[in-house]
Parts: sequence; C-alpha cells; structure tokens
Amino acid sequence: MIGAIVSVFLLVLMLVPGKDVLYKTNQTVGTWWWHQNVDEDKYLDFAKKNSVTEIYYYNTAFNEKTANFVQKANKKGIKVYVLWGDKDWVVDSTPLKNHIQNYKEYQINNPDYKFEGIHLDIEPHQFEDFDETPQKRKEYLTAFANLVYEIVDENPDIKFDFDIPAWFNDDILLNGETKPLYQHITNIANRVFVMSYRDTAKSIINFAKDELNYAKTINKKIFLCVEMNSSEGDKVSFKEESKKYMYRELKKLEQELDQDFGVSIHHIETWYKLKKR
Repeated sequence: MIGAIVSVFLLVLMLVPGKDVLYKTNQTVGTWWWHQNVDEDKYLDFAKKNSVTEIYYYNTAFNEKTANFVQKANKKGIKVYVLWGDKDWVVDSTPLKNHIQNYKEYQINNPDYKFEGIHLDIEPHQFEDFDETPQKRKEYLTAFANLVYEIVDENPDIKFDFDIPAWFNDDILLNGETKPLYQHITNIANRVFVMSYRDTAKSIINFAKDELNYAKTINKKIFLCVEMNSSEGDKVSFKEESKKYMYRELKKLEQELDQDFGVSIHHIETWYKLKKR
C-alpha cells in the first residue's frame, strides 16, 4: 500500500511542470526566428518572458502572415527586423536587391506594421573553396565588404545589421582604405552582431575582444551572440549546459563589460527547447 502511494506521489511530481527559468535583464536582447511553420504564440510568449526586445524574422513573402506576425510581436513590445542570408549574394547580389525592393514596397503598404530594418546573415566563409588559397579567401572577403558598402550606400533610409564571425581580422582594401574587415563592417553597418559562440562569459568576451574594443572607440553598439546547438564542440554552444547556466553567464557579461552592448541568441526554437537546469 505504502509503495503504491509513493509511486503515485512520484508520478505526480513528474507531471507537475517545474518552475520557469527566465532571463531577466535590461539589456537589448534579440533572437533569430528562422522558421514560419511554428507556434507563433508559444514562441512569442517565451520571447516576452525572457526579456527579448527584438526578433530577426526570416521572411521573403511579405504577405498578410508577415503583417500579422509584426503586429503580434509589436503588441508585446518586441521590434521585428526582417532576416535574410545567402552566401551566394557575395558573387551575385541580384536576389538580395530584389528582396530589398520587396521590403520597401511592404513598408509603404503596411505603415502600421513596419519592420525596424534588415538583418543580414551573409557568410562568405561558407564557400567550399574559401580557404583553398589566401588569394581566394581575400577575394571572397573583399567581395563581401564591397557588397555591404554597396547596399548600405544605395539604401540610406534602411537600417542594415550584419552578422559577422569573431575572426574577421583580415586586412581588406575598401574605398582606398586598408583595415581589418570587422572594422569596415562596423563602420558601415547600423549594428554589428558578432558570432562570439562560446559557453562562458569570459570566453565570449575574449573571443570578441577586438570587435568590442573597436566598437567602443567609435561609440557604436555591438551585439554578442550565443549559440544553442552546435556540432563543433562543447565550448561553442550551450547545447550541453542549460538555460539556468546560460543566463548566469550572460548576466556576468553585464558585470564585466563597461560599454553599450546587446545579446542575441541563436535561435528561438533551440533556445526554447534547451533544458532548464
């Protein structure tokens, strides 16, 4: 009898959901939203509870669903940036420019549900022959720098944010000036998001130290980005840890950095599914 009672008690404990582990901060917090066939209300509620202030929402359709999503997020006090990314735009920017034109038309036609800007995740290092030779590497990085400059220069009324890895230190010639690529991009972009994919505050800061220091010298806000799921090893993402552990490390960033920065989490679905403790 006692054994049966104990079994029922343990079963009840298993069924009762544990207390939420929430990320509470006054920092700017963003997250990538790559998929549209998900439960929007569930993830938006999760984002709101965890201090998210902006979402990078992948979208190329610009239809009624787009406007509905922006409206839902805005009602929760969350800004929405449209998200795109394709390495091939480095060699052919026509599709990207078509997206930008569609974006402009959407903004005009939906004055009450506008995007805040455009968030671009263009990664030239994804080309298979990127590191084939030093010259090939420089060609791709230079093409990327030129693309960034071109689209920003052609669209001065649009806020463009760019994701960059934490190793864009190659010296690149752009507009008659040679400097590390991350400095060119930081100068040109509205904001820069450094993929500082590490799983401790100390290692995140160390990985992005060049970008942090440079952003501070020009008084520009920078974002430190963390990964929830990676096959590149334990130290790269929080996959092996937990929400509680990650939030503790993110709070340490606030204590250790004396400059304006934001935090971005990749991405909403894997973040939601990360174990609590």
